[in-house]
Amino acid sequence: MVMVTKQSATYRLGQFIDSILRTVINIHRQGRMFSNGSDFLRKFHEYIDRTHRLSSKTKFVTITIGNFYHMVSHDHMLNTLTDFFLQCYHLPCIENIQVTKVIQLISLFLHNNRFYYDGKIYRYRKGGPASSGLIETLSNIYLSR
Repeated sequence: MVMVTKQSATYRLGQFIDSILRTVINIHRQGRMFSNGSDFLRKFHEYIDRTHRLSSKTKFVTITIGNFYHMVSHDHMLNTLTDFFLQCYHLPCIENIQVTKVIQLISLFLHNNRFYYDGKIYRYRKGGPASSGLIETLSNIYLSR
């Protein structure tokens, strides 16, 4: 069994950063997010009416990437986040915290996460704890780029 403590400083840091970063990401992805099934259907119908791309031959695909939270290197996540800020978020601060500081804090979070498994303590070399909202947010940024 893998154990990650939710009382650790890195976990709490991740919660704090996620709370400010998720709002920025959600605003950016607003047109591509669905709050519920009704919202999906409304946006889907708008898309059909606007683009006229749906036909009887249209195929829908669902892709599941198993264990994705542990696959992407920290450097790739940080580079993708930096690119996002440069290309999509043109403000110097998020809630009075400079973007460069946010990236540094995320780097600190990624490189200092530990977990306990089989009587030993390990460091995440890629990704991070799946229970962390920040890892989910960073993964969404990575996948959307």
